[in-house]
Amino acid sequence: MADGSTLLLISNGTAVTANLFKKLPFDVLRDFTPISTLGFFDLAILTSGASSINSRPDLLADAKANPLCAA
Repeated sequence: MADGSTLLLISNGTAVTANLFKKLPFDVLRDFTPISTLGFFDLAILTSGASSINSRPDLLADAKANPLCAA
């Protein structure tokens, strides 16, 4: 409820849910207003030397062709 009295602490997991599920009961960009940053972090994506994934575009193409969730 948008009564101005609710404060929610969420993690980066909420931000990525929009890309993991076809339909959610909320819109991350519309329904939440960020007021502060708690921290920053680095992210590394590693693959085996035998993998056919050699770049970010390769990774995205593979993820789209082989989705892990049935959302």
